[in-house]
Parts: sequence; structure tokens; C-alpha cells
Amino acid sequence: MSSPITRMGVAVAVLAALLLAVWQTVGHPLPVVLGTVSGVAARLEADSPTGKGLLCLVRTEKPPQARLVYLLPGQAPRALASAPDITGFALHGDRIFYLERSPNGSGALKQVPLSGGTAQTFRSDVPGPQDLMLDDQFLFWGTKRTPSGLWQKMPQIAAASPRILLKTMPFTGNVPKDLAVLGTTGARDAIRFLGSDDKNIYFMLRRVQTLREGSTLFYRIPKSGGPAERLAVVSGMQTGIYTGDSFYYTAPSEEASSPLSYASVMKLKPDGTSELLTDWLPSAGTLRQDGPLLYYQAEGGLWQIPRAFGAARQLTRLQTRLRSALILNGKLYLAYEGPSDSSLVAVYSRIPRYVKGLTP
Repeated sequence: MSSPITRMGVAVAVLAALLLAVWQTVGHPLPVVLGTVSGVAARLEADSPTGKGLLCLVRTEKPPQARLVYLLPGQAPRALASAPDITGFALHGDRIFYLERSPNGSGALKQVPLSGGTAQTFRSDVPGPQDLMLDDQFLFWGTKRTPSGLWQKMPQIAAASPRILLKTMPFTGNVPKDLAVLGTTGARDAIRFLGSDDKNIYFMLRRVQTLREGSTLFYRIPKSGGPAERLAVVSGMQTGIYTGDSFYYTAPSEEASSPLSYASVMKLKPDGTSELLTDWLPSAGTLRQDGPLLYYQAEGGLWQIPRAFGAARQLTRLQTRLRSALILNGKLYLAYEGPSDSSLVAVYSRIPRYVKGLTP
């Protein structure tokens, strides 16, 4: 017969196990590892509104290469396309469209089936490819044209500066149309699409001086063409998002003594002015949307952004080196640093309070 002390010890152990299980389920759900990829997982996108699988843009330095990798639960990662660089990609049904760039700056718009197969060239004349976006009927992409010959020696002349062209073409068409021409201030300037609705496209132009210095210009342009409307201009390398009904963007902190070390989140109002929603976030983050909720993901954590002025609520503390993230239907998909320059991709059934990292 066991003693009361022994029975008490067993009861305490069982209670501790139950408390641990509750804590893991509620506050610290265990992740499901989707796969390990060789290289830096620079971007994650879902393959459908339900997120059955993930598309992962992976980059390696030696040799310089970019790959589109498809991750499905219970299956080995599958490479769908590779190129010296891939500057943008988007999913349309069961096809992935992507922009590839060669070392000499030339580029092409290609497509590959989600199920795998040989990539086909959609457009071969895409010099200096930038970003890519699509809707139900049209493709949109950016291309940079850099002057050659004597023009390269006269950067002080506006006509000699590189130009970024926004182009569009229907899936069934074969002649692209110019939407806008944007002036740049240097070879590293680049655009990034931020979303669209039935009438307009939202995008940003980053004018890069150094890693942290420069400015970010936010624009809106009609899909049918016309002048690009400048929505805001802010210092530093910022980000933005169009959620379908509102446009949000980051800006330097309005309160910190070193403004570029922290970020604030602004909302564009219907009258064209901006209102401050929150401040004191880490800089160099990304705005993300999941349904009606707006999030800010940066090194060290994940924050929920209030819809009216107030403090952002930190949901997750990251104690590992994050490479990219995606939030979909309340689930958190993370790619973070693994051993030997690899990236580990995992999904949490709900947003966890802490992420300490995993080993394969």
C-alpha cells in the first residue's frame, strides 16, 4: 500500500502535467513544423484563403539564387522555380506568376503550375523587374529602366535618372499598358505593391540612401490609368498596407528622441489627412492583416494595432531570429533561423505568447 506522501506526490505530478498542458494549449501552443529549407525564407504566402499550404521565397548567397518552394503538411518541401533572383510572385488559381531577374539586370515574367512542372515565359521583355501583383483579370508589375551611355555620366540631369514604369496586362492579352512613370533618385530605389480594390492600386516607392536613411513615398493610382496620387511621404524605410477599406502606413516615431529607431502607425482618413493610431513600436517592421485585425510584426514580437488611438498590444515575444511571418485565420506561420543557414517553417494553431525557436 502506498503512503499518503507517495499518493500526494503522484497527485502533484498529475496536476503539474495538466497545468503544463493547459499552458501549452492556451498560452504556448506547440507548433507544427512544415519543413526546413536551405537558405533564408524571405517571404511566406498562403496557397489559398484557407491556407492549406505555403509558398516560400527562399534566397541563398553562395551561389546567389532564389527559389519558390511549396510547403504542405506531411510532405517534403518542393521547389517549383529557381532563378538568380525572384523579385515578386503572386498566385492565380493553380498558377504562380513570378518575376525573375538575371545578374545583368534583364528580367522576365514567368508562370509555373502549383502542382509543379516546367516554367513558361509569359513576358520576356521585363528589364529591371520590381514587384508583382494581380487581381481576377489583370497582372500588374514594375520595371526599372536605367539610362545607358553618356546619360549615366550626367546624374544631375533629371532625364538621366532611372525611371520605374508600372505596367498592366490582362491574363488573356499580349500587349502591356503603361500605368505610370516614376522618377527615382538612385539605382537602389524600388517599388512594392501594398494592395488594391476595384478601382485603385496602392504601392510605395522607397528612395534608398543607406540601410536606414532615405524616404518612403506612398501612392494610389487608378487601374485604368492616370496620374499617381501621392498619399504620404515619410522619412526612413517604411511599410504600408491597404486592407480593402483603409490604408495604413508606418512613420518615424512622433515621441522618441531618436525617431527612426521606433515606428508609429498612421491611418489615412477620407479627407486625405493622416491620424496617429499608435507609437513606440520597433522600427523596420511589417504591417499584416488577418480579417478585420491589423498586426505589426518586427524583430522581437508581434503586436495588434488598435483601430483608434491607443497603445499597441504585444501578443507574442520572439526569442529567436525571425525571417518572415504570415497570419491567416488566427494561425501564425513563422520562418526563423535554423542551423547551417537554413530556415525552419512552422505553424501555430493560434497566436502564441512566446516563440523560443525549434530545432529540426
